[in-house]
Amino acid sequence: MLVAVDCYTPKPDDVPVVQAHVLTRDGKVLAELPVPAPDRGSVLFELPVGSLGQGTYILRIRATLGAEQAEDMTAIVIAR
Repeated sequence: MLVAVDCYTPKPDDVPVVQAHVLTRDGKVLAELPVPAPDRGSVLFELPVGSLGQGTYILRIRATLGAEQAEDMTAIVIAR
């Protein structure tokens, strides 16, 4: 599955560090996903759902710029 993230910063030249993790439904980290640096405010990366078993997972995306941090979590259900 491809994941697209738009990053909005105060200055056009700011480039936040974006991290993505797959968590269990209890919030334990299963894997850190490789995320490229934002290109013109956008990031596109792959979430390899084929390696996940049936169940509910959380995709956590975190963007950091200096001391500021934004985070979003989305539930993902794998049913086979």
